[in-house]
Amino acid sequence: SWAATLVEFGAMDDVRFVSDSGFSLLVPLTSRERLLGFLALGEKLSEEPYSREDQELLLAVGQQMADSLEYADLVREGQEQAILRREVEIAREVQDRLLVQRPAPFPRLDYAGSCRPARFVGGDYYDYIRCGESRMGFALGDVSGKGVSAALLMAGLQAALRVRADIHGEALDVVFSEINRQLCASTDEGRFATLFYGVFDPDALTLDYVNAGHNPPMLFRGGDGTLERLGA
Repeated sequence: SWAATLVEFGAMDDVRFVSDSGFSLLVPLTSRERLLGFLALGEKLSEEPYSREDQELLLAVGQQMADSLEYADLVREGQEQAILRREVEIAREVQDRLLVQRPAPFPRLDYAGSCRPARFVGGDYYDYIRCGESRMGFALGDVSGKGVSAALLMAGLQAALRVRADIHGEALDVVFSEINRQLCASTDEGRFATLFYGVFDPDALTLDYVNAGHNPPMLFRGGDGTLERLGA
């Protein structure tokens, strides 16, 4: 019976609702072994009981309705995924603009950078920051996690470094202390960022740097070809 069919799905409230509403026939709407709902029918205008032929026809109609509902769900999911993909593409474009693509010329220095995130966007970070007219700052960083949330935290890290580097210049200890306090105050527990930052002086040929948990960058010396791990 229709009541037994509803009880099988554990819908006792639906059983009482159907019983009180006076429906004569319930046609299940199923698609890919998933129950989407029921087509509830009252008595026939002729007041005759539903025949076997009637029931078979209604089952066929119910199947078509279920397929249409399933297709509508798929279309809606596809539209939502298209919107999400577009939002991720916009986030990638914004992140690309945040990362320096064409570094400005600097005396006695040839430099370039590139970033290829594992996904469309991520938390990888590099930057070049002019320190007055005579020095150049280099940053390498990484934010825990992947995706848009990591990219947002990366953008915040970039803004914090640029502001502090402009204010405090070569006082790298002050720069990193303030950045660390800001990140701790604005991020959830379990989220973190690593950062290497060095300031190159082309006149003295020196590099002053701080490594805050990042993988040690490699320094190749042109004179003898030796390799040095910075901040190891």
